[in-house]
Amino acid sequence: MLCYLAMVLPAALSADPDCIRGLVQLLSSNRASGQAAAAQALWRMAKHSPANGQRIAAEPGCLPALVQLLSANSVDVQKQALQAVWRLLQNLPGPSGTALIRALMRAAVTAAMVAGESGGIKVVVQLLGSERVDMQCLAAQVLSELALDSAGKSAILAQPACATALRKLWGSTNRDVQKAAVDALHRLGL
Repeated sequence: MLCYLAMVLPAALSADPDCIRGLVQLLSSNRASGQAAAAQALWRMAKHSPANGQRIAAEPGCLPALVQLLSANSVDVQKQALQAVWRLLQNLPGPSGTALIRALMRAAVTAAMVAGESGGIKVVVQLLGSERVDMQCLAAQVLSELALDSAGKSAILAQPACATALRKLWGSTNRDVQKAAVDALHRLGL
């Protein structure tokens, strides 16, 4: 019920820290349907406003849980987690937000993606090879956003399969995939 309400009423529930906390707890549940619904609710809330994205990214355990879900056995869970990470990176505070807040948010998301041996960036690079066009597009979009941060760019470039996978997607018949791949290649300087 909490997930449904967060998707339908993102503005009303985003002001409630208990809502975000509850959704983050669902990310760590044992049920794929609950994980996917929680990740979807979080990305919809982040899409609604940069302030929501700040609250979500600042919630303890949220970013590591989303990164962990990128390796889930369920493609739907992976997609929703990838979408949430992308929204958190993309929906940073705009011109009214300070450069410091933008830098801190991007650094927090990037740090979560780079952390550990099986960091999220490695998983996202692997998702470039998905058979699903929507996953290819989202993976390239996430890498493109992460490449704006020097630590993210370095971590991406350290993945040997990344450049080849992005160049392959550049030749995709899907225009959205092509654009996302070209954007990522450009931001990576490849």
